Amino acid sequence: MIREHQRLEETLRRGLAAAKHTLVRDEEGQGLMVGILRLALQRERLSSQNTELRAALARTKSPRSHAFWQQPRGQRWRMVVHFADNSPPFYFYPFSLDIVDKSDPFDSKLTKHWPAESPVGTFMGWNLHQTKLFRDNNLPLLRVKLLKKSRCSIEDVYKVTCSQPKACRPTLAVPKNWGLNQRYDVTLQVLQVFDQATHLIVDNIPGPINLRYLCVARKTQWELKGGKRKMCLSMVTVDSEDNQRRRAASPSTNEVEWLTESGMVLTLTELDGG
Repeated sequence: MIREHQRLEETLRRGLAAAKHTLVRDEEGQGLMVGILRLALQRERLSSQNTELRAALARTKSPRSHAFWQQPRGQRWRMVVHFADNSPPFYFYPFSLDIVDKSDPFDSKLTKHWPAESPVGTFMGWNLHQTKLFRDNNLPLLRVKLLKKSRCSIEDVYKVTCSQPKACRPTLAVPKNWGLNQRYDVTLQVLQVFDQATHLIVDNIPGPINLRYLCVARKTQWELKGGKRKMCLSMVTVDSEDNQRRRAASPSTNEVEWLTESGMVLTLTELDGG
């Protein structure tokens, strides 16, 4: 294709040079101009194809995260997960739906024993509420809630988050001395899809020690009384014995730190007057 492109360019150059010395009043001259126009159109078409090929080649050469399944003899299926930034890969064993359901932050059975939050002040323009330190399954927990009213619709928030996913998507933890611009270095991979609104993902935050976690990401929406809507987006970490054992046996243990207990919920509620 490149040689054909060069040949047509040379033919076009010669045709233009000849046109300078040829009158276009007769049929021969008109035929020459028609040929030149055809060559010009072919040149533009080849130029467009060349641009598309270069873009496709760039996409092929650019590093991407990837994963593939394998089943060692006598063992369960597992996934080998690789990252585009050459962070250490890891083995992932898929989660059962039962484990995923137990991590649902909207399930009242899981939250009915949690203490209520109390207002403690403001933080960067947000109203801050938090619980006292409590234990759940022998784990110390502290719940914090931040509230703020904004003049925008749910659609506006959704459009912004979809157009700038890396800038808007939260992370459950960050390393010390971590800057805001470093959020673009975070790598996300979807490992399991349970339904359209429930995915199991892995986040990898690169650094001297890679911070990493497995979590279930959910999106839920309700219609309240009066027709107002409420949308919740959540991320809750999950773990399993198979994945714990595999991490403990991994040779890259000193290069990766796994977060196994954390979560967040973003709730958008429509109010009267906006």
